[in-house]
Amino acid sequence: PAIAPAAQSADLMVMRGDGFQFTANYVGLDGLTGLSLLRIEGLELPSIPDALEENLSVGQRVRLYAPEPSGSNVPGNLFLRMGELEGRLMSIVRSSSGRISHITVRAPNLSPAINGGVALNEAGETVGIVEASSATEARILPAQIVRRAAERVLSRRASVPRPLLGVRGKAVTAASLFQFTSSGWSQAEAVALMGKGQGLLLTSVAPHTPAALADLRPGDIIVRVNNSDVKSVEDFSFMLSEASGEAPVMFTILRGQTPTAPPAPALAPVPPAATPAQVAVMPPVPLEPFKLPKLKSLKPISVPVKMSFSFKMEMTTPRAIPSFAAPTAALIARGVEAIPLATAAAARRGARAGVLIINVAPSSPAARSGLREGDVIESVNGKLLSSPLQLSPLLLRDASLALGLVRNGQKLTINLPARVTKDK
Repeated sequence: PAIAPAAQSADLMVMRGDGFQFTANYVGLDGLTGLSLLRIEGLELPSIPDALEENLSVGQRVRLYAPEPSGSNVPGNLFLRMGELEGRLMSIVRSSSGRISHITVRAPNLSPAINGGVALNEAGETVGIVEASSATEARILPAQIVRRAAERVLSRRASVPRPLLGVRGKAVTAASLFQFTSSGWSQAEAVALMGKGQGLLLTSVAPHTPAALADLRPGDIIVRVNNSDVKSVEDFSFMLSEASGEAPVMFTILRGQTPTAPPAPALAPVPPAATPAQVAVMPPVPLEPFKLPKLKSLKPISVPVKMSFSFKMEMTTPRAIPSFAAPTAALIARGVEAIPLATAAAARRGARAGVLIINVAPSSPAARSGLREGDVIESVNGKLLSSPLQLSPLLLRDASLALGLVRNGQKLTINLPARVTKDK
């Protein structure tokens, strides 16, 4: 097939089924969802509609599409084909506004290798993108959340960090009576608020954050975000993700009659990576009294807040990734496909550092040694794998290796034998 010339400035190359190549450039990462965006020049794709959220229901069939090894066995190369799995919608979690926050699909033969795959319904409409998966279940980011993530990145043409509000809190139904009464609420009000079950009780407000600059205080109860009632912590997080952007977010709060004054933030150091927040100036909004049974109605307060970024994101684009090509090729030759893990991602799996195994070829040396998808290679021959580059000299020498693994939070050691080379 005809091959288009590759542009030298391309971050990646994308090949169509007929072998035609297109340049792809990295645009940025959305910190809220973890999705990255590529712009592919000149590639025209058919428009696929999104599945309507109101038409999705538990039990519906879906198909998951993701690359999988093709079975071709050429040392140092990885051949892929488009894999397809059939599953069913097992659960659909909606916010109090009725919007879908995430979907769970049940299907056989799943693995982390399917992460990033696309879920379609029987009509061929997009349900979402696979965010995470186990052996039998996959968590799906709904299509509308994916589109909003893409819009955020495209609007800046750069990575968009996770927005910062600067509060911690509990759903009023989960807070203790002491947390209410120590923040200016009477015992009767606390009991009534817990019974009503609406709102998030703030337990702390970090200094120099948008919440602090907007005068939110510990003990305040956020009952609404923009036009949606807050019923749970999950609701609150989803509403912030929906509202994350340039526009201010309007919080409706309740405040105890004699709130405890928050500690003066002036003595606390400003986090060096934080961007100074701008408190929006907006006209007051008339609010209906917040009624409690057998008690005097509370007067809500309207507080506009413009959230800032929680950190300065210094992204590593695909231009910096080829340094991992050598250890990747050597791993593939032994039947393992792996990706480097950031320190935080490794820590969530119980490891100090390492690489994540996302595919193990059947009947390969790695499979015979007992390596599994989802294992984290934390150390090699007793040395902590602080960088994937440490694998290069070890793998390229084709020596036997003692791999220190973390599997489901448990540490174990597996010996990976030297690759057997056939005589010519």
